[in-house]
Amino acid sequence: MPTSINAETKIQAAVIQLIQTKGFGRLTVTDIIKLAHINRSTFYLHYQDKFDLLARYEDRLLTDIDRSLINNLTQTMQFQPQGKTTPQIYPVVTKIVAYIWDNFALIQALLSPNGDPHFEPQLRALLAQTIDTDLYLVKGVPQLTNAIPEKYARELVVAGIFDIIKVWLQQLEPETPPEIAAIIMKTRYLNPYSLLGLTQKQPHD
Repeated sequence: MPTSINAETKIQAAVIQLIQTKGFGRLTVTDIIKLAHINRSTFYLHYQDKFDLLARYEDRLLTDIDRSLINNLTQTMQFQPQGKTTPQIYPVVTKIVAYIWDNFALIQALLSPNGDPHFEPQLRALLAQTIDTDLYLVKGVPQLTNAIPEKYARELVVAGIFDIIKVWLQQLEPETPPEIAAIIMKTRYLNPYSLLGLTQKQPHD
């Protein structure tokens, strides 16, 4: 059993490096086994081919993230007063950020331009679907605000969280999980004028 785990660890490390250097589209099984220093038979003991490997990695990530969202997102729907300088960090934010941190290199590689272009839409769809489900549990209906068309409101919510995570993944010296969790929470309560550093009355008024 330890040998199997060690082989899978080597394979994943090799795949991450190859995605970063060659891109998933160009890497081959031969590239993986050479970089991982394993036999071809060892690779095929775990995966059918590179596409099976990719599907298993992404299925695991999506399943784990989905489980965290389902079990913890409802509490995130609870309103916090805007006057709070430091909003309470919701458990789901802490859990998701910690999970991404533990799988940072793999998620970073998959979401990179050299990774899988289909992975990001899957993550966004998962987040949108879970938000709708939890809104139904909280409100009785999965409806968002009436102020703007629902499809735009949903995209603002999803993109607001997802894009912060993407920027975090691109950093050479990324913030710690507590730091990025605090940033995510603060952005949920800042309007665009606040983000631009604008006040209601500027000095030249």
